[in-house]
Amino acid sequence: MNNEHKLKSSLILWCFGLIDLVFPLLILFLLNVFFLDFNWRESYEWLGIISGASLLVGTYLLNGYSRYKERTFAKKIETVFKSWFLNVLLLIFVAYLNLSILNFSRSAILLWAFSTPVVILFAKVSFSYLFDLFNFSSLKVVFIGECYKFTNRDLKNLSSKKIESVYIVPNQFEQYLNDGDVDYFVINLDAIDSVGFLKDISKYNCTKTRLISLNSFMESFLRKCYVPYESISLDYLNVINPYSKFEYFLKRVFDLSFCFVAFSLLIPFLFLIIYKIKKESPGSILFKQKRIGLKCKGFTVYKFRTMHENSFFNPYTDVKDTRIFPFGEFMRRTRVDELPQLYNILKGDMHLFGPRTEWDILVENYEQKIPYYHERHLICPGVSGWAQVLYPYGSNAEDARQKLMYDLYYIKHWSIWLDIETAFRTCAIVLGKKGM
Repeated sequence: MNNEHKLKSSLILWCFGLIDLVFPLLILFLLNVFFLDFNWRESYEWLGIISGASLLVGTYLLNGYSRYKERTFAKKIETVFKSWFLNVLLLIFVAYLNLSILNFSRSAILLWAFSTPVVILFAKVSFSYLFDLFNFSSLKVVFIGECYKFTNRDLKNLSSKKIESVYIVPNQFEQYLNDGDVDYFVINLDAIDSVGFLKDISKYNCTKTRLISLNSFMESFLRKCYVPYESISLDYLNVINPYSKFEYFLKRVFDLSFCFVAFSLLIPFLFLIIYKIKKESPGSILFKQKRIGLKCKGFTVYKFRTMHENSFFNPYTDVKDTRIFPFGEFMRRTRVDELPQLYNILKGDMHLFGPRTEWDILVENYEQKIPYYHERHLICPGVSGWAQVLYPYGSNAEDARQKLMYDLYYIKHWSIWLDIETAFRTCAIVLGKKGM
């Protein structure tokens, strides 16, 4: 990374450190002024100061300031909440030892403890966005061996990260090697035929740049796993694994908690949906279809019906599809038609988040055309998922391949923090009525 990028990265990290140091005291003060009725004491000042200092140290020890801008949103959520949780435990322990815990308002401390990490995360993400908005410098990435063609979505993501791309053939590598403006050399190993070239580049000590594979670049910057059409590599069979027992337990707790809350809040809305369906398109309320789930086993998925009954057959949905009645179009845009899948979640056929459920006929076709497609069935499918929020609706095998890349990333990098990010992105899409 060149000196300009290092200076700007250091600047933003200092700002993030300042947020961690100051915000706990600032939020506590604002809660006192605007929301809570309690007497401000010197003990609150010390609470804010100590918590800010310990949060700063804790975030540093968790490596939270290392290359912050290149971290995923899920990783930022994890860093903020983990460091704050450890900070709160430390404060409770210290307050207990000093018998000073009775000096604080219980409601004030609870609200402060739950709101502070959310506000800090929002402040850091907002500051990072503003910094990118007014930062006109870009990362220069040189691709060696052009083979993979980036999609329009990929190019949009790279553009949003201000990445300038250059494509070269292997014999042009040396002329770019000493270019101080190059931040990354990305090697597409599937496009490099010469074993000798790989031996030659190992002779160079690239101190000013990072030398990474196309697979690593796509996972870091596009958050998808590269899947070539033709490959004899068995790597994905080793690195893509199902959930452990503890991870599955966390998923089920998350799923069941959501179902309980959703059913409690949406019961009146469900009756309205049933009424609208009956009014615009008489017939059955639910749409049932055989889908492929965990370990390639079939199950019946339930949705609210969005198309007229006895419509002509087409496995894909077209833009302005005449089979869809008006309220059905609204349900598709807002994902309301997926609500009956809460029953599938309760049964254990599905998770709230995971790979999209696919029709059994399409799965058979995709497995013949796309390498590693069966790997997405190592876990249960989801009502929403990483591929749905990052890639638009697909209508062919290439779209299925692109979505598979996101599904493999989700399985490989799954964490509760990634699910939280997926939830945020799903809400943004639903509220924007863009569909998935």
